[in-house]
Amino acid sequence: MSRKFYQDRWNSPAFVQSSAKSLNAVFELKSSTEPVDLRGINVGIYDALPNVLDADFHGLKARQIDASYCKASCSAVGAHLENCNFDDAYFDTCGFQKAVLASTTFRRAKFDSPTFNDAVFRDCLFEKCRITGRGYRDGGGRRVVFENCDFQGALFRNLELRVCTFRNCSFGDASFQKCLLVALRFEGAEPDPSKTVDCEII
Repeated sequence: MSRKFYQDRWNSPAFVQSSAKSLNAVFELKSSTEPVDLRGINVGIYDALPNVLDADFHGLKARQIDASYCKASCSAVGAHLENCNFDDAYFDTCGFQKAVLASTTFRRAKFDSPTFNDAVFRDCLFEKCRITGRGYRDGGGRRVVFENCDFQGALFRNLELRVCTFRNCSFGDASFQKCLLVALRFEGAEPDPSKTVDCEII
């Protein structure tokens, strides 16, 4: 199915009503252990549904959320998510400070000027993901931990990354472009030096 198919479902009052319990669990109760279908939803962004226009993932504790093709411009500070799917998602200036995400996929997702300070990503897949700053080194994070993550084909561009740890990660042809990289620690594999372009490394 296409992105448009999943997005168009949220224009159906019947579908929204059928999803009311899941929406309440995620955005009001901030707790869900059952599978939740949020594919194609817009959260905290101009064309979101009225009941999730001001919603966020802040402090959410959840498993098995499928939010592929979602668009979000909101906080995910302190969220604890496991076995979730954000493939093809778009995150617009979202904050993930002190969040913990485990066994979660971000294939082809785009992070536009994110803030990852003190976040932990464990066993996550970032295949062909784009993590980019909107302005000059706008976005990134400090003390971020990536553990057992796969960055095959990923792009880090125009970010500031300070004192971050990449532990047992795989990079393949991942690239770092125009970034400020300060005291990064690689435990295990390191990115191909030829894929680090126009970066300031301290």
